[in-house]
Amino acid sequence: MNNEHLRQRGNPRHDRILEVRKGLYYSFYKKLIGEPSFLEGLNQITNDNVTEYGHTINTLKRFNLYPEVILGIAFKLFRKVTDRSHWVVERCWQVNRGDVLPPVVSCEGTFENWSFIFSIIILLLNTNYLEYLLKI
Repeated sequence: MNNEHLRQRGNPRHDRILEVRKGLYYSFYKKLIGEPSFLEGLNQITNDNVTEYGHTINTLKRFNLYPEVILGIAFKLFRKVTDRSHWVVERCWQVNRGDVLPPVVSCEGTFENWSFIFSIIILLLNTNYLEYLLKI
């Protein structure tokens, strides 16, 4: 699957790729960055009544979501810096998906939410590999 194919289908395609394996954790990350304020997203994951039907649980503690919280904070801070500095870090457009499906907004760029988390994961993996090489 190439990048052009992913871009034509919109960001829901990216989300489905992650939801196959780590969907629960990625969905909490999306809640954190999707809310207007970070505290609203944090409140949603600490008072979650969707994950376990009939119960309100603190998913932050239950599923150890601290890495997702750190990534969410980093994403929100980066967004604030780029917005205030007027840096263009992504390009967005509307993708029409025929008469049956509604159009979606698709974005590409250095740091839209998909690229941001993917870049951080690659960075951490390379850092871990470098640490391993230095021990040898």
